[in-house]
Amino acid sequence: MDASGTGVPKISSTANALANGQVATRELPTMSGLVSDAAPPVRMLMAKAIAGNSAAQASLAEHYVAGNGVTRDRVKAVVWFVIAGAGGDREASRSAVRIMQNLQPFETDQVHFNLGTMFRDGIGTSRNLIAAYSWFSLAQAAGDVRATPALLNLEQVMKPTEVAEARRRAAAWTDSHRTSASNLTNEIPRRR
Repeated sequence: MDASGTGVPKISSTANALANGQVATRELPTMSGLVSDAAPPVRMLMAKAIAGNSAAQASLAEHYVAGNGVTRDRVKAVVWFVIAGAGGDREASRSAVRIMQNLQPFETDQVHFNLGTMFRDGIGTSRNLIAAYSWFSLAQAAGDVRATPALLNLEQVMKPTEVAEARRRAAAWTDSHRTSASNLTNEIPRRR
């Protein structure tokens, strides 16, 4: 049951809002930047991506790469490719690696923070606080000031063993990317 007591899952109302041309900023304030630039034909695809459909996520990422129905945005493309990859789409993971190799450092930081937000809030994926903490840790290490409060909030609800696992994953990701960006597909925090 959702907060209104209607029994309608939050993601369904978000998908309905998108399909009807509305931006669901009240329910998912962190998503406004991901959906506000979508042309009406892309909104249904976006709703499916937010609901967890890996094929829709990869397709939406391709739309962001090409600027087809949305403003061209490599950061959003990588984010959706990573989310699709976390759902098992290996080609999406490879696409994320290819694009990520050409991002500027500030864009990479945005990818990390956005992924932390999506895993924390369960946007397009199952809610996974360990993965969220890992991505926020990477953003913090790169100097993203938004990451520190996000990490502190997560530490209030996570077990110490979960925080330790998340830190281990972030460290492993960082170590692997010192030697080769191609290891991204092996170290993306996965759904559990």
